[in-house]
Amino acid sequence: MRAQWLAGAISILVCQASGQTLPPGLTSGERLPVREVIDGETVRLGDGRELRLAAILAPRSTPPRAGQPARPDAGLERLALAAREVLATLIEGRDVVLYVAPGPQRDRHGRLTAHVATPAAEWVQAVLVSNGLARVQTTAEIDTGADLLLRLEAEAREAQRGLWRHEAFRIRAPDELGRWIETFQIVEGAAVVLAGHPAGRLALEGQRERLILNLSTHARAELRDAGWNVDRLAGMPLRVRGWLRWQNGPVIDVTHAAQIERLVPPRK
Repeated sequence: MRAQWLAGAISILVCQASGQTLPPGLTSGERLPVREVIDGETVRLGDGRELRLAAILAPRSTPPRAGQPARPDAGLERLALAAREVLATLIEGRDVVLYVAPGPQRDRHGRLTAHVATPAAEWVQAVLVSNGLARVQTTAEIDTGADLLLRLEAEAREAQRGLWRHEAFRIRAPDELGRWIETFQIVEGAAVVLAGHPAGRLALEGQRERLILNLSTHARAELRDAGWNVDRLAGMPLRVRGWLRWQNGPVIDVTHAAQIERLVPPRK
């Protein structure tokens, strides 16, 4: 049964391959062999270095929840395994080309970070996101191609592919974040401009709770350059993504503009 499920998961490469070439703004780097795929976002290169695929977050078998024991979840395990197997089908034992953006090229664990192209010049991150086997997770240093990846993610979510059928990855309201602290979440709500916070704090309003958005100076500047007036967002429906922390309530630190999407208000 497990073998049949994996065969079905891998076959989605045929029907849901993104066909997406890499976005502009990246510099072609080394061409290197992939010795081993470790998980859905990490590989070991031929020279022994570890590479983390930039701008995505693949499913893990158990979600990291602070203070809570890991609980087996068959659905999460299948998704994590599918992400790894699809990535292995794409690049394990083959040469890939690494594409990097200006700025740091290592994560906080010392791993290389880069966008990756297959031997057929297909963007690996786009394949995983298109098939619902990864979410978009950019950083202030690595957000090149975010608009394309977000579009592919939205299409996968609309089609309920892969992880979008699992409760752990559902888009959440500000009222339901307490049990998800220290996890990466996507949250939707109406914007509230918080008076008396010159450092740049917004909130997303729920029926009972608020999610505080702690905007960095860099994020505010990027939003302003994109034509947003942060101080006039009150009532605007927004979608925000990031790691949740707790500080007298749920908080997401917004370090760059790609973490926030404006949603089209529903027609009345």
